[in-house]
Amino acid sequence: MSFDDMLRKLALDGFEIRNRGKYISVRPYGAKKFTRLKTIGKEYEEQTLKQFFFEKTRKSTSYDFKEFLQIQNPYAEKFEETALRSKEAIIKSGYSIVDGKLYPKYQLAKYYEMKKYNDVCREIEILNNEGIQSYNDLIDATSKLEEEIKTKEHENNLTIEKYNSLQRNIPIASIYIEKYNDYQIYQENVEMFGIENVQKNQDVKLFENAREELNNIGLNEVKELLNQANVLKMEINKNDAYLSYLKNKMSDFEHMRKIVIEKDEHYIKSIHFSNKMIDRQRSDNNTYCVKLPYTNQYVYLNRKSVVWDRYDVSATMYLINDDEYKIYDKDNNYVQSVSADKLEEISNQERERILESKKKEE
Repeated sequence: MSFDDMLRKLALDGFEIRNRGKYISVRPYGAKKFTRLKTIGKEYEEQTLKQFFFEKTRKSTSYDFKEFLQIQNPYAEKFEETALRSKEAIIKSGYSIVDGKLYPKYQLAKYYEMKKYNDVCREIEILNNEGIQSYNDLIDATSKLEEEIKTKEHENNLTIEKYNSLQRNIPIASIYIEKYNDYQIYQENVEMFGIENVQKNQDVKLFENAREELNNIGLNEVKELLNQANVLKMEINKNDAYLSYLKNKMSDFEHMRKIVIEKDEHYIKSIHFSNKMIDRQRSDNNTYCVKLPYTNQYVYLNRKSVVWDRYDVSATMYLINDDEYKIYDKDNNYVQSVSADKLEEISNQERERILESKKKEE
């Protein structure tokens, strides 16, 4: 919703952000060079982006009167169209907006209470269905589910490889099928009038080229190739759907683990980060190597202290209050050791430095 918000999301997504001179530069994780925003295109110039977010914010404060009237609300007629075009006017009138719907204040409280109640009911149902009766049971269930996800992803990747190897021949096979009858007619004419009296048209040439590309296989083999590709594609779609189900289930497990960890006084809720900020080469089965947002520094975290907000998309690190954490640079050289509460400070200070430098220029 703002230029600063965009920088924050970029940092959480693994981008390095640098402010030198008049311009901000960014570098995606794994890239060798920084790129100035303005060089990407005119629409990415900082002033253009700021204007874009200004317009976006201004539009978000308006509310369509017609949409409001569609909501069956006894209070709708009390407000005139001009008043309803402003979110501020709605809020002053005792209304709040949630998920695009308009609620009186007491209804908003009720909405959140009902949501909380439904979430708890769903979590209890999951615990009962999975036979989870303790935190250790939850950890075991999470580990088993993670292994299942990895196995299914590996199987799906193998299926995708098979499909991709066939996919290269799909356009050629399609031409083979499409031009097969043209070639048969050509062959019949050759038998009737002789090859010297029959001219090959473009369709026949396309068929012969396709047949040669497919190593001169027959019609039935080409049909089987296309059928295999369709079967593999359906299998990939089925696997994707099942993986999505497993990952949603994992997100539910992680949410329950988060509730337990946040009640433990030894842990400090700390930095949010994305999957892209994990250095997989330096991570192992027990440890994540995570890049600190806005910096080019890394910290090693026990996997048990990382909770996925959305599995394999975004996570939160929970740091042990009295522990010290070693910080390393991108080449894995030791930089310094800091306490848990200082780790987040390093990231925030770098962010403030970038933003402050930008404000001075403006």
